[in-house]
Amino acid sequence: MDSNSYSVYLGFWTNWSHGKINGVTWTLTRQDGGLLIAFLAIFLGAAGRSFWRISCFFIHRLLSTSAAEDALYHQRQAILRNSDTAFDGFWRLLETSYGWRKRDARPFRRLLPLCAYAFVIALCFAVAGIFSSRVTTDTVSEVLLTGKNCASMGLNDLTNLSYYGTVWAPYNTQRVMSSLNYVNQCYRNGSENSDECHLFIKPQIPSTVITNASCPFASEVCRTQDANIIVDTGYIDSHEHLGINSPPQERFQIRSKYQCAPIVTEGFNELVNSTEIPGLTLRRYFYGGMSGNNFTYEVPTREYSPLNYDNYTWWMSARPEYGIGISAQYSVTNEGNAASIQWQALPQFKRDDADVSIYFLSAPGILFTEESNDLWFAAHQKGVNISNEAGQTAPSFMMDDDASVLACARQYQICNPNMPEGQRCQPLRGWLDNSYRLDEITQNEQQRNRLQYIRDEQIGNNDETHALVVFAGMGVLQARDRLSYGMQGPLESNQWQLEVEHWVKGSMASLQRIFVNKARGPMSNELREYFSAPPNNTEESKMCRNQKIVSSLYSSFNVLGLVIIFVLGGILILLDWFMEYLIDYYQKTFRPKRPDYASAEWNATATIQLQRLAHEGLGLGHWSRVNHLTPVTLPGEKLGVLDIEDAKHPLLRPPPDWKPNVAQDLRRQDTERTEVEDEKAWATDGPPFKSNA
Repeated sequence: MDSNSYSVYLGFWTNWSHGKINGVTWTLTRQDGGLLIAFLAIFLGAAGRSFWRISCFFIHRLLSTSAAEDALYHQRQAILRNSDTAFDGFWRLLETSYGWRKRDARPFRRLLPLCAYAFVIALCFAVAGIFSSRVTTDTVSEVLLTGKNCASMGLNDLTNLSYYGTVWAPYNTQRVMSSLNYVNQCYRNGSENSDECHLFIKPQIPSTVITNASCPFASEVCRTQDANIIVDTGYIDSHEHLGINSPPQERFQIRSKYQCAPIVTEGFNELVNSTEIPGLTLRRYFYGGMSGNNFTYEVPTREYSPLNYDNYTWWMSARPEYGIGISAQYSVTNEGNAASIQWQALPQFKRDDADVSIYFLSAPGILFTEESNDLWFAAHQKGVNISNEAGQTAPSFMMDDDASVLACARQYQICNPNMPEGQRCQPLRGWLDNSYRLDEITQNEQQRNRLQYIRDEQIGNNDETHALVVFAGMGVLQARDRLSYGMQGPLESNQWQLEVEHWVKGSMASLQRIFVNKARGPMSNELREYFSAPPNNTEESKMCRNQKIVSSLYSSFNVLGLVIIFVLGGILILLDWFMEYLIDYYQKTFRPKRPDYASAEWNATATIQLQRLAHEGLGLGHWSRVNHLTPVTLPGEKLGVLDIEDAKHPLLRPPPDWKPNVAQDLRRQDTERTEVEDEKAWATDGPPFKSNA
């Protein structure tokens, strides 16, 4: 289901996947998150510029000398003073090195280290800008559900059969089919990153598969003794796999272990005539009684398949389909709450430590295009020849038995990882067996309520593999992917094992969906009224408010990352703004009688100051405020112009009508007196604001 149907919490919360401090998270809508990411990129660019300017300031001071130096020295100092960004400085230094390459000035030795430094800074902050969005999680983000409509979904009784058939059963069928579809989309290799798999915290829950296991029942009922299957889900963590956001001391684990085997039918079936439909022959299977009958399952023989209809053609009849039936016996050795209508299995199938389910597969009217050596889909019986209008024919095959049989034993285990080693888990047992107390693996009431929560949710929603078959029917079979108009394409020799793996994956997807659906709440008024209940205790409510999903509609930001970016970046920007002021203040306060040549050179090599020096060196202009950011001339004074008679070597020269006069000299003296007064004011009130631009 699309994450848009879930109510997501917006604001600050702790994602315990990353710890108490690093896990503090800020969730925004995708639009607001995009604005924040854009601002982060701009802010990092500003911080990178400030870092470069700070570096230039101290490198400029370090290399500054009052001794006479060559032109390369002065060009390097000018570049350090006036390059605005690291990338700008890199290109200017590189161009300068190239320009001096044929002069005996060792340009590469003197400038390349600075080039490399500038390049590294430019690269680092460019990468930082690109990856600033890493404070959120790519295209999808982990978000927290509000849990405001939290309710347990479950079937309490059958007193209202009308609502059971119109509300509860359709809800479960939809839930199961959604889980199976999710498995088809998200459990295939490389598919976990597809758009359809963005809901659960873990797109896939891994499991361990053994395909050469021994028979899980009495040896005489298994068709093979060493080619059976075990699927072990391992320990499914409430936080890591189910998305119930919690610190380590509040987590729990569950585990399911499935052991399945194809079952022999010889000696366990017989033909009977139907007492209700004259002439109908049924094959009954006797693996234990059920619902007051002495047999387990019955199915019409293949003589009554569509293939035997008069003038049967596949394009004029309904598509033949598989039939699948199921019976189950829950292990409740000491006490439990299994239904009285359960299957009363033969002793060969009974397990005190596991629930046992048995599956019957029939294929009336289905023709296999190839023989199938699979033990559950076994098909070697000759069928009718398949022909087309061109007169071409091909053989077909039918299943060996009217119904093939498969049985599985499922064991369930619940664990508390906070208990001492050896006391963390209850024994593997039947799903409904209540003989093992939760008190045995809990330390307090809060832990017990949490463990009871997951157990009740599983029982109420029934996440077992056989529940998938009950609600989805033939929809659980992957073999149907190759079934078309009653023609079954080639199957793997271990198709039955692939089917079991598929069911277990569907069961795990259903398990994930149970807790997400609870936090979301019922989707209809009927579900809420008849098949849901509000949280029973504080812990249950807390877990509802801490259910995580992933969504592409929101952005979750790591607050620690944001704080680090803004604090460090802010320090760099503020230091860039005020470092000249701080140095000047230090000089005037602690070293007032020692002139600072490095500071004077830094100020003098600013772009506007270099322009002043060039004009003033020709005697042009009467300049004041030369120790400030912007030096000024007398009103109306004209400065030099470029002499481009030699276009390859332009020079600065006085304007054509320029000539010094006494009045200007007198005004210059007035200007100098003004500067002295400025200096006195500076000493008293502090220096004016300076910029490194």
